[in-house]
Amino acid sequence: LIIRHDHRGAWGVTVNKPLSLLNCDLSDILDHVGLENTMGINAPVYAGGPVEKSRICILHSNDWSSASTLEITKDVSITYDLSILAALVGGHGPSKFKVCCGVSAWGPSQLEGEMSGQSPWTPRHMWLVTPATEKNIFDVDHDALWSISLTEAVNLEVKEWF
Repeated sequence: LIIRHDHRGAWGVTVNKPLSLLNCDLSDILDHVGLENTMGINAPVYAGGPVEKSRICILHSNDWSSASTLEITKDVSITYDLSILAALVGGHGPSKFKVCCGVSAWGPSQLEGEMSGQSPWTPRHMWLVTPATEKNIFDVDHDALWSISLTEAVNLEVKEWF
């Protein structure tokens, strides 16, 4: 999921790779930052990317926001400060959310090069893209997300040919 993309580069998060092998979930993060989990909330934590691996980013529905919230689409935002964790344990956070550790980042023009498959990248590096939807981010099982997104992207590409 690309969060921001401009002349300075781009950054985003991966939304389909849970950190289940590390036995890490939201309750572990809440314990680590000292927030009492009186609501008993829990959720898997996803590997957001290889950069800033200790950075916690929460993708969430747009029914909640704070000063650090960035709107990604009309339905999805991201917040990366502790206020969202406090809101979640306090019972007044967003209705939908996904926890990510780390981000993916690209320098100026790097993402465009990767997506195009042009030199120094190869056509094998070309990207297929699909619009970010609230459904795909929050409701589709992470094991199915890749194949669903791939099918949507191919259908969009084929539609452009005709």
